[in-house]
Amino acid sequence: MTGRSGSPPRSVRTWSRSNPVASERRRSLRDAGVVERIVLDRRPVQISYALTPIGLRSAPVLAAVADRSNDRAVAARRHGAG
Repeated sequence: MTGRSGSPPRSVRTWSRSNPVASERRRSLRDAGVVERIVLDRRPVQISYALTPIGLRSAPVLAAVADRSNDRAVAARRHGAG
């Protein structure tokens, strides 16, 4: 899956596969239908992930959760925790 210029579409992200925790999370997201795995026809082969329609619809909710988490982290630092 490539864009018009032969490069991945903007919604595609390429990650390093060296982190086993991240690999397991990507697999979970793929199994849940949130992302799709894309094998790019390059040498060396690249594996990328793109949001599915479900993932795109979930983005505002995930952004709100991330914002809330960041707010809590900032508040904790202000109060000397963590």
